[in-house]
Amino acid sequence: MASGTTTSTVPTDTVLAAFVQGVELAAVALYAQAAVVVASPAAVSVMATFTAHHKQHALAFAAVAGADAVDGPVPGVLEALQPSSLLVSERDGLTFLFDVESRLASTHQYLVGRFTTVPAVALACTTLPVEGQHAVVLGTLLSMPLGSMLPTVQGVDGYLSPEQFVSP
Repeated sequence: MASGTTTSTVPTDTVLAAFVQGVELAAVALYAQAAVVVASPAAVSVMATFTAHHKQHALAFAAVAGADAVDGPVPGVLEALQPSSLLVSERDGLTFLFDVESRLASTHQYLVGRFTTVPAVALACTTLPVEGQHAVVLGTLLSMPLGSMLPTVQGVDGYLSPEQFVSP
């Protein structure tokens, strides 16, 4: 290798799947955190359903991760997704979860372009729209304008980078 040349290790699909598994487990923990301020029957029902989805997503990504699967949230992800202010009302909790779901959708969109095997790409492609739907449902509970909760194209703004949280 020439002097001054650096190499970077590209994470394998199993490492990336373990990362997104940990992100999904972080979402489960964040829903539990927000549940303290959410009380309306509709929001409680939505949160229970979405928590179950995130648990199912984590199990599916664990299967793709194989031996690289994780036991809990990826270190640092919970901290990165924490609310910027104290959650004191249902609106605060739902707004926080809307932001979490938007970032999860961005993360899945980003990873669709990073995965290289069919099972990993297929799982990311089928999970991505669910995360987007979660954001829309939460935005609807918040009476947000349609344009602010439904992007024309899902982008990667706010995505969680595996390299930021996982060492190769």
